[in-house]
Amino acid sequence: MQASTDGFRFNKKERKEAKKRRRAAHDHRIYRRLCALLWLDEGRTQVEVAQLLGVADRTIRDWVKLYRQGNFDRLCQVDHHGRECDLSPEQLEQLLEEIKAGSFRCTKQARHWIEQTCGAS
Repeated sequence: MQASTDGFRFNKKERKEAKKRRRAAHDHRIYRRLCALLWLDEGRTQVEVAQLLGVADRTIRDWVKLYRQGNFDRLCQVDHHGRECDLSPEQLEQLLEEIKAGSFRCTKQARHWIEQTCGAS
């Protein structure tokens, strides 16, 4: 059984705004949310859109809900900022100096340096 689009449709002005915001999106999470709603507006189902984006169909429903609660401003707000850094300010500064010096070719090397130098993982 496929989930429906739940009747989700933009009017002409909303669709234009969605496209404008998608073009301007610097955060891939916002870009994906806007793509999802534009595809729903084109008549794709929530299941189809979820498969295209590699997310659960529940995620698509959540994005529709965000839009309905606060339009584009709420949809384009990303509240997750990650966890606090385990490094002290001094260790973080030292790491940034190593990065600027070109000491690492990949994140694996940087992680190894952090483990060896700072004792953090």
